[in-house]
Amino acid sequence: MATREEPIVAITMAEASGIGPEILMKAINERSIFDHCRPLLIGDYKIMKMVRDEFGIAGKIRVIKTVDGAVWESDTANMIDLDNIPLGSFRKGHPNATTGKAMIEYCAVRKIGDRSPGTAQSGGESEEGRRPAPLGRARGEGRGLAACPASPRAFPANEAARANV
Repeated sequence: MATREEPIVAITMAEASGIGPEILMKAINERSIFDHCRPLLIGDYKIMKMVRDEFGIAGKIRVIKTVDGAVWESDTANMIDLDNIPLGSFRKGHPNATTGKAMIEYCAVRKIGDRSPGTAQSGGESEEGRRPAPLGRARGEGRGLAACPASPRAFPANEAARANV
C-alpha cells in the first residue's frame, strides 16, 4: 500500500485512441501500482471514464486541479484532467491530429499543480530557460517527483519493478 513516503509518479494516458487509457485503468484496478508509488495521472478524464465503463473496470480516479489537492489512498489514483479531447473528434483505434496533440500536451506538462498544457512535471526548463530540459533533469527530481515513469534514468525504481515482472 502506498504511503506518504512513496514517490509521486506522473503517468500520462498516452495516445487516447490507443491502449494507454485501458492499461492505466487496469493498473489502477489491480492496485499493485500503489505499492510502488502514488500515481498522478495526466490526461483527459472523460476518455478514462469511457474506458472504465466500456470494460467494466472498477479502478477509481479522483480528478484534482493541483497536486496539492491530491488525497493519497491505496485504491484511488489522482488525475490532472486537461480536458483537451472533444468527444466528437475521438474514435477508439484511430489516432488523429487532435489525439496526437493531446498526447504531446500530456507529456509537455511541466509544473505539477498547473493544469494547463505545457506545465506539470515531465520536463522543466533548461539552464538557458528557453527550451524544455530532458526528462531526467526535471525540476521535481529529488523531491519525491519522478519525471517519466517509463525512463529508468528518471525513475530508477522502474528497473527493480521490471525485474519483478
